[in-house]
Amino acid sequence: MTATTDKIKNSSNTPASIKNNDISEEEFNQPFDEFDLDDIVPVLSGEHHLHKNKNAFITSTITNYITRKRLKTFLLGFLIIGLLFFFGNFWHGSNNTFSASKTSSIYYDPNDKRPKSFNITDVFDGTFAYYDKNFAFIRPPAPLNFDVDPGLYYTTVKGSDNKYRINVKKLADKKFLQDLGPLEFEYKGKTYQISEFQLSFYLDKMLIATDIQKKYRHSSVAHYWLKDMETSIIEPITLEKQNGPSSADNLIFLRYADFSPRYNFVYFVDAENNDLHMFNVVGDGTVISLTNDGSVNVLNGVTDWVYEEEVLATDKAVWWSPNDDKIVFIKLDDTNVEEYVFPKYISKDGSMLNEFSFVKYPRPGGEIPKVTLLMFDLKNNVLSQFDEDIFDEPIIYNIHWVDNVNLLVKMTNRISSVMATIHYFVDPESGEWNKQYLRTLDAGQIYDGWIERQKKIINIPNMKTSVEENIQTDTDDSLFFNPTGYTEIQPDDSGYDHIFYYPNVHDSNNFFQLTKGDWEVQEILGYDQSTKTLFFTANEIGPMSKHLYAVIIDALTSNPEMIILQNPNNKYDYCDFILSSSTRFGIKKYLGPNVPQTFVGTFTELYNELTLERDQSVIKLTVDDKITDAISSDSYDIPRTAYKTMLLEDNVVINYIETLPPKFNHERKHPLLINVYGGPGSNRYTTKFNLFFESSVSSSMDAIILQIEPRGTGNKGWNFKRWAKGNLGYWEPRDIVAVTKKYIEENRKSIDEERVAIWGWSYGGFTTLKTLEFDKGELFKYGVAVAPVTDWTYYDSIYTERYLGLPDIEESNSYEHAIISDFNSFRFIKKFLIVHGTADDNVHIANTYSFLDHLIENNIMNYDLQIFPDSDHSISFHNGMRVVYTRLFNWIGDAFNGKYDR
Repeated sequence: MTATTDKIKNSSNTPASIKNNDISEEEFNQPFDEFDLDDIVPVLSGEHHLHKNKNAFITSTITNYITRKRLKTFLLGFLIIGLLFFFGNFWHGSNNTFSASKTSSIYYDPNDKRPKSFNITDVFDGTFAYYDKNFAFIRPPAPLNFDVDPGLYYTTVKGSDNKYRINVKKLADKKFLQDLGPLEFEYKGKTYQISEFQLSFYLDKMLIATDIQKKYRHSSVAHYWLKDMETSIIEPITLEKQNGPSSADNLIFLRYADFSPRYNFVYFVDAENNDLHMFNVVGDGTVISLTNDGSVNVLNGVTDWVYEEEVLATDKAVWWSPNDDKIVFIKLDDTNVEEYVFPKYISKDGSMLNEFSFVKYPRPGGEIPKVTLLMFDLKNNVLSQFDEDIFDEPIIYNIHWVDNVNLLVKMTNRISSVMATIHYFVDPESGEWNKQYLRTLDAGQIYDGWIERQKKIINIPNMKTSVEENIQTDTDDSLFFNPTGYTEIQPDDSGYDHIFYYPNVHDSNNFFQLTKGDWEVQEILGYDQSTKTLFFTANEIGPMSKHLYAVIIDALTSNPEMIILQNPNNKYDYCDFILSSSTRFGIKKYLGPNVPQTFVGTFTELYNELTLERDQSVIKLTVDDKITDAISSDSYDIPRTAYKTMLLEDNVVINYIETLPPKFNHERKHPLLINVYGGPGSNRYTTKFNLFFESSVSSSMDAIILQIEPRGTGNKGWNFKRWAKGNLGYWEPRDIVAVTKKYIEENRKSIDEERVAIWGWSYGGFTTLKTLEFDKGELFKYGVAVAPVTDWTYYDSIYTERYLGLPDIEESNSYEHAIISDFNSFRFIKKFLIVHGTADDNVHIANTYSFLDHLIENNIMNYDLQIFPDSDHSISFHNGMRVVYTRLFNWIGDAFNGKYDR
């Protein structure tokens, strides 16, 4: 650290967001879920059978798994087959034909006479609605030991007055109930509706958000309040003393407000000046301003647009030490960053507007945010600045506290090709902070790739110190000589993302690779210290699926055994898990291929699939009566989905999803719709359940749907992903044309070759236009591009330079294909549609306007245009979501019906 220090005068990633898990209006408009406030009543029935001896249970699970794997007992096999047969028949007619009891060759049962197709209106009207009841764990002040974790959580229930109330319960004690009041409150004669909230683990304080105004993808501004649960007093969070006199007139908008890890402090950033502030919850409420140089261009403890979108995926840029005595944050200086300005057209009162919005938006080759890393020491009341001298224009991708005296910082060079992991630590003798370069990863040299957004790091406490001791100790020498270790996901020598364990944070050369293989770990979920078991999800069984695994760190060998904790025969399952801090309890989100189901209970019960459905101690959160009735009855034609691969001529294997109409007939011609995305490192097409736009097109238009993952996409290692490096816009259209052409050749009797269309959104819009440009109307007769990039020099620098480098390097031709340039190609297409929102802060509408100008200049008129005033990238302003999908549906229907043939 530098010697620069200043006394602060009065004037994490780990902290959870304060969302109350109710579905917002924006989420309501998303494709797959529908929300009904009348149904927020948790199902809490039956006894909870808790495993008191979890170590014995893990050992038993491992033993049983190995026995099943080696002996393949007839009895268990018979039981699994029976269950799969039962569920296969129950879900007959679902949009998945690849459950273990079916084969990919069976798409349509001629005896299954379903009388009615469905369209996009049926989807938006709630015919296939399902949603999860409100549930969230309350974050403890430190990781809890297994036996003392109560599974504390909150939910919302409707009271006798028809108002929703916040209830706190414990999974370990079903008799425990604490009613924290309604989702509204009065302050100085005005009623406020609670939009989001966060509870202290001690249930003595509540952070409340009201009047939320969305900003960008992960950010918003709102009024924030602090409620004292003992006195029921609610006061707004402002720059004034929190316990002093206040007035509703001095409410200010904040970028966010949150608790520190141990709930001793509330920290927040004001929306006007972008300065970072905090106050002691248990003290006198005096607000301390950690910064005073914030402005529209200088942001303290909060992300700007590009860091929020491309680097951290959050609006918070603050990381607390586990014991609440130090706070690290970043300062972003956007003074020299290019400004993008767009007009606002729609006013609330219908009057003409002359207003403009702007966003600091760095483009390739231009100025990027200047980042500074700072730390405030609460004990010594000192603000210090860290040195960042390894790169000229660094990008900070991750910051993580291993314990109270060891901090990891991951930063890259400007084009995200080299990442340095820097270790800051307290010297046990001097008490001063030192810096150590642990390792440098040159992604460009090792696997011709780039550095991607970083995933979660999990701490592994040393064997001599308990979790609580690691958290509570400050500068104890034991943390230096017996430091905490950690696990993280990083590419191995074969180019696949796997788990690496570093037992000593000071020694980067001493590590173990815990997982290996031609597949990828997707997320580390948690660590159970009592059994020394690390839990994670991976796609080992198939690149489109996700299953739960475990590895025991205590039994380290050169090849530690990995244990799958789900039935491997269900190879198309896609599951997410959220674990309590001790891993004793969890949330299981089964997301596909059948209708999603969310369960809550002890973690061991959740992954024990044979007992999950009948175990009375497990809570089912999903309300799915509507969709279950619609799918299992004879009311609707449900398309059938298969997950396939295709080998291209150059021996590259492409994954794709095939959706066939319910009454598919090999001898009858069907229209063909291709859905694409194709962004580098992305993984859009998985075995997740999807009954939305493409399904409605298939059902109502008797169409075949293909969703294709071209080379350059993720989840299959760097040998597949690296194709995108320096080649945006080159391989995507070639792979899509090759797969589509081969598919038509193999199914020529079933395809109407004059009714072949392609569509995509965002990067998928770019891929659509590049494919139409490359194909020149030979294969694709129609196309739809929503919010497309048309020239990558218009997009943001951090994303674009990550794959294409700087645009002003003379010897570089990486931007050659990253633009739509052959406009004459589009005159050979029967018809295409362009859709964009005027307030798109992500892919600016300038992309579409530039493209349209070239079409006009070249006298090309075979296109339609749909503009959405004041809609952002999601096109959700003023009913935009429903309208845009209805417009796409009707347009594609007209294309398949021959309306555009002339």
